[in-house]
Amino acid sequence: MSFDPLSTNWPETWFRILLAGIPIPIPVFGSFLKAYEELIAAQQKEYIRQTLLDLENRLATVERKEDFSAADAQIIITLLEKIRIEHNAEKRIRFSRILETAFVKECPLTFDEQRRFADATDRFTETHIALLKLLNDSADPIETKDLARRLKLPLREEVLPALNMLCGDFGFVKRQWESGGFLLETTNLSPEGIAISCACEILEFGKKYLSTVGFGR
Repeated sequence: MSFDPLSTNWPETWFRILLAGIPIPIPVFGSFLKAYEELIAAQQKEYIRQTLLDLENRLATVERKEDFSAADAQIIITLLEKIRIEHNAEKRIRFSRILETAFVKECPLTFDEQRRFADATDRFTETHIALLKLLNDSADPIETKDLARRLKLPLREEVLPALNMLCGDFGFVKRQWESGGFLLETTNLSPEGIAISCACEILEFGKKYLSTVGFGR
């Protein structure tokens, strides 16, 4: 059976050859790179097409802007570029929800909020989103250890680093530690022992992020 480098399974086959260290003639390798670039370009074009179709449907029932500022143009270009190169479908949806705010006449976000929410979406993993959703659904603060238990995630390896980012980098969550009537609040890194004992509460800015990207109540 002859090998077709442009068949549907060619990327996997080529990468196996590369990883095995088998020498590949330069002309053949060049055709591989060209085909790979064409595949990626087509895929990224599809990401943008789907996003714009979804955006058109979502904007059908709202009043749109008639004029766009330089800030609007900048955030639109920034978000479309993030969508173009993002392979994670869930992240593309979150980016598109932020993008939507740039077209609404009564924009619910400032330019700085759009940028911060885009940065958060870029950096967040599903752990960050899960923590925000759990805290958003709770009427009371939740202890860090209990967050890890409920989400069935490693405390020190995943939950603590994610909370550090949510608290310190974005101000989406507040941690507080109460002992003997003394209340310690922190929005940044704290010693690990204290951080584990802290109770966590989502802040209004965190709720606004969730609402923007489609998870708010």
